[in-house]
Amino acid sequence: MGKKLVGKVEKKTKKKKLEKDIVIKSYNGIGDLLFVTPTLRVIKEAYPDSVITINTNYPELLLDNPFIDNINIGKEGVFLGYPDPIHQIWPTEHHIISDWRVICNAYELDTERPEFKPELYLAVPGINNDPVGVQVIHKGHWHKKKVWPKFYELASLPGFFPIPKVNNVLDLVSVIGSCKAVVCSEGGISHIARAVGTPAIVVYGGFAHPDWNGYKEQINICNEKWCSYCYNPKPCENKIERLCMKEITLEQVIHSVGGLSKMDYLSNHDAKHPIEEDASNWCKGEGVDVGGGHWPLKGAHSVDDRPEENAYMLTAKSGTLDYVFSSHCLEHLDRPKEALIEWIRALKKRGLLYLYLPHTDYMPWRKESMPRWHKHNLYLLDVLEMLEGIEVIEIIHKDFWFGQKIIGRKK
Repeated sequence: MGKKLVGKVEKKTKKKKLEKDIVIKSYNGIGDLLFVTPTLRVIKEAYPDSVITINTNYPELLLDNPFIDNINIGKEGVFLGYPDPIHQIWPTEHHIISDWRVICNAYELDTERPEFKPELYLAVPGINNDPVGVQVIHKGHWHKKKVWPKFYELASLPGFFPIPKVNNVLDLVSVIGSCKAVVCSEGGISHIARAVGTPAIVVYGGFAHPDWNGYKEQINICNEKWCSYCYNPKPCENKIERLCMKEITLEQVIHSVGGLSKMDYLSNHDAKHPIEEDASNWCKGEGVDVGGGHWPLKGAHSVDDRPEENAYMLTAKSGTLDYVFSSHCLEHLDRPKEALIEWIRALKKRGLLYLYLPHTDYMPWRKESMPRWHKHNLYLLDVLEMLEGIEVIEIIHKDFWFGQKIIGRKK
């Protein structure tokens, strides 16, 4: 199995002299330690003569980190755990940034703003075709707010497996690094996954928010309630224990898994299967599947993200195509109306336009849950207003698969 080294050592910032040592305490969870790792790099790049000491419960995660001089030396320093007002009152920014601010303020440092990406400098297994790992073990006093009730059921399904209890955190990094993807709650697994580049679906419920401790590269499933956000370990109020979590269905998470392995904006998330038979009955002759990727509609030419042919620039001449089919693609595009105009241009008179879109009520498909990929929450009325020169002949507002469908012909 191939190896990959996580992290880059780059010198960007103008170097400055620093006379005093920097001591940071991060005694808490795995995520708390990983939040501070990008700050260590920007400090060392700005102040190469500084001496950085980290006191932590997870020293093994700092192995081979080139920006640390000492680990677990008994010195007093700035404490990173629950600094007010970030945790106890109202989290207002990502914890990576809040930690950076705390450290820079404590030591009067002037550095670049770190990226929203934890950093590990460990050799871990390259991502392969192992099943999707599912978190079934939770630790810490926050865990009752984080545990989705369907984790065990999901882990028992084909294509999934429970992430096992391991002897140490290095073994956990190795397991996560070998997974095709992981499904987990916000916490150590989600942060390790981001650090090693393993795709992840993170189930949040109403406990916290991805803006505070998540990453746009992951699919973040959120379900806010009237009592959200409850970023504290107290029990839920009014005996509605984890209702935010309980309302997230197994089907929602399973469907979201399809979005993990297809990162390009013209991928279809393997979401056309509910309407594939119906689409084949409608789409006859010569046509294209915009966003079909490697699995286009049978008989269709796949339009992907190649430079010479994409959603905004079909190679077909005007008025030559019998149909244009597109499933779960339009919401990925920065300029959906421009794309639709192009698709309609290529259709013959009475040529068919078949659109299948994620429903705006389906939480995992909303742009808030998938900000890396979904640019819009497309409501049917919005799409209909874009269809200039199309006579709509069939509309499905919401099907069993949380999809919405529009079929029309060019006038």
